[in-house]
Amino acid sequence: MQIMKSVRQLRWLAGTGLLMLLAGGCASLQERLAQKIEYIMPKDEASPGDVLPLGFILPEEIKGGYVVFFDKKYRIFPRRDLGARMYATSLAVPKTDPGDYPIFCYFKTVTGKKIIKEELAVQILPDFIERRVDKVKGRKFNSEAYMRERIKIQENLRRTTYRPKRKQDFTLPLGGEVVSTFGTIRKYGEKAEVALEGIEIKSVSASIVDVNAAADGKVIIAEYFSMLGNVVLIDHGLSFATLYCHLRNVEVKASQTVLRGDRLGLVGNSGGASVGKRLYYQLFVSGSPINVQRYTDISIFE
Repeated sequence: MQIMKSVRQLRWLAGTGLLMLLAGGCASLQERLAQKIEYIMPKDEASPGDVLPLGFILPEEIKGGYVVFFDKKYRIFPRRDLGARMYATSLAVPKTDPGDYPIFCYFKTVTGKKIIKEELAVQILPDFIERRVDKVKGRKFNSEAYMRERIKIQENLRRTTYRPKRKQDFTLPLGGEVVSTFGTIRKYGEKAEVALEGIEIKSVSASIVDVNAAADGKVIIAEYFSMLGNVVLIDHGLSFATLYCHLRNVEVKASQTVLRGDRLGLVGNSGGASVGKRLYYQLFVSGSPINVQRYTDISIFE
């Protein structure tokens, strides 16, 4: 990773790079502290569905902070494995028009009274995701029930508490073929349609039926939904979470801690939104869906 020794080494938007005094105090103090902040920004461009990593080495006078990207607030987490003053976060890049977009970084001093604001920039590239249309018939799909279930998942994602004790590498939860990709438009009959924010995996053989946890974490949902079928939602810490839908059965319970590779259940065809014996798998960053196909081997600490 490339360490930026000064914010001037980042690609700034026109008119940015100024410190803003949001709460009382001496502006010169904020300027001195801002000069001590080191940024780690491996790339300054990304596509919709990407994860944008961002890191900071903070002076002792700063105790932490947060980042705002597309009006969404992201926590920054300490990276004790790399150094006492190292912090990091991961930003989810949404579907939007190409162009330059700001990243607002806020840092709190140890007194808790002064806040430093810095504005960085990222270039969002055109959306190259192929949005294939998939028409299905014969399913008892209910749009309202589907939306209620998605809302419930989002509500649970806001209550994540798990803190990983080691480096987190993610793997695919089922050995098989990806038959529906991120961005696929699924049409149920003539009226109802949804855009898939994850992937569907079909087992390569009848003997491969285990659905396994993609990484260590804590189960926050393990229950049946009328549209998504048997569902497991896992909090992996540092804003990451995974979702597993349409299982034949569920073999874990809410609040249970699991390790990567632990069996969650068997691949199935449960729920009104299912279109066959396949797993619907989704990866979230701070509650926002990302293109899991680009991050099969993503590391939560890199």
